Amino acid sequence: PSLEKIIGLTNEEVKGKSYELLIHPDDRANAKLIFNELLQKPGTALPRTVRILRKNGSYIWVEGVITNLLNNENVKAIVSNCRDITEKKLVFEKLKINEHQLQKSNEQLINLTENVDTVVYQFEISVDGKMTFPFISKGMHKIVPNIDIELLKEDASEAFSTIHPDDLPGLLGSIEESRKNLTDWDFEYRSIAFKNKITWIKGASHPNKKKDGTIVWYGYLLDITERKLSEEKIKISKERYDIIAKATNDTIWDVDLINNKTFWSSGIKDTYGYDYRHSDLSESDWWYSKIHPNDLNPVQLSMTDCLINKKSKWEYEYQFMCADGTYKYIYDRGFLVIDDNGKPTRMIGAMQDITNQKKEELRLKLLESVITNTPDSVVITEPDAKTGDQIIVFVNDPFIKMTGYSIEQLIGNSPKMFQGINSDTKELDKIRKAIVNYQKYQTEIINYRKNGEEYWINMS
Repeated sequence: PSLEKIIGLTNEEVKGKSYELLIHPDDRANAKLIFNELLQKPGTALPRTVRILRKNGSYIWVEGVITNLLNNENVKAIVSNCRDITEKKLVFEKLKINEHQLQKSNEQLINLTENVDTVVYQFEISVDGKMTFPFISKGMHKIVPNIDIELLKEDASEAFSTIHPDDLPGLLGSIEESRKNLTDWDFEYRSIAFKNKITWIKGASHPNKKKDGTIVWYGYLLDITERKLSEEKIKISKERYDIIAKATNDTIWDVDLINNKTFWSSGIKDTYGYDYRHSDLSESDWWYSKIHPNDLNPVQLSMTDCLINKKSKWEYEYQFMCADGTYKYIYDRGFLVIDDNGKPTRMIGAMQDITNQKKEELRLKLLESVITNTPDSVVITEPDAKTGDQIIVFVNDPFIKMTGYSIEQLIGNSPKMFQGINSDTKELDKIRKAIVNYQKYQTEIINYRKNGEEYWINMS
């Protein structure tokens, strides 16, 4: 989508057309050489700078990398990326003038550079190794406070003293390489110019060689500290996400509702046996294809209702097919992301394997069914927290019929209500002792119904 922002042409307008038609006629021959060289080197990436056509008929400069991924089974294509450097090129073109022209246009150059955050400079290294800044814009004070710009015109060492010691050797090495090969010089480094604060500086330079052997670079510096901090936050956030994804038994998923693409965490392999890197898994229909036929329609209706009515939360239980063809019970829930225009754009969620819980539920339901439907009388008690006496928490229908009490009269009361004058107190003590010691016990004893009638029971 960002291509449209750069050149104004949509994906549909450029798809299927020759790439050469987008390249400036003067750049096509060189672009073809790079492309042909790339075809001979699978897996190789080559830098390129070229002018490309915009929808309005103008051309812009872009730079980037073009990579041969034809040997990559998941890609099988030539992939390139680019960024608009037209303004950078214009700055370089303005700076790449001879000293006489520079002197004449100095006032215009100052007006151009002094009112922006970008620092524009001319840096030179003479044949004897002396480094100077013949020109540097006043914006340098924003990057290096209290620096003497006039002094830099005679000696550049003060500027280099503000570079972080760990970054200085690499920076000097890249300068030397640019000096020897007259190659463009792009760099980033940490600055220690501010007390108790480290800032990040980005820059670029284009070299020229004078007749006397002096190398001249025309370039810029820019404070990118905020961008670096944002990148660090994103990195930390991604690390946290990766750790959480590994720490949880849930399978994390992230659906791009605009492009109908789905990302899966590695949990999809650990729990269900699917390779989360396989391209099939990114298609939205793949998930639906693995839902049990009995659950598919209800799940689709539930998801559609969530999207149409823009419900922030969605959840459902269903059966999901594993890679080996077996099914697992899933508790799935998601959170819907809606943009400022009220349009759903993403849905992020987690699948939890609840197969064991479901099996336990079924086992308990079966056990409950047995207890409920047995012709024997069943009573379940638990100790009262205050008195320690056993309190009735469950009875089945045969127990209700046997005792003559209603369920409301039984629940919450003690089994002592069934004992009377002829109930064997010694047997009752043995029962209590067995309960305390977690032992089985079976006996026969007289109990009393609600109407006072005696009856013998065999109790286990």
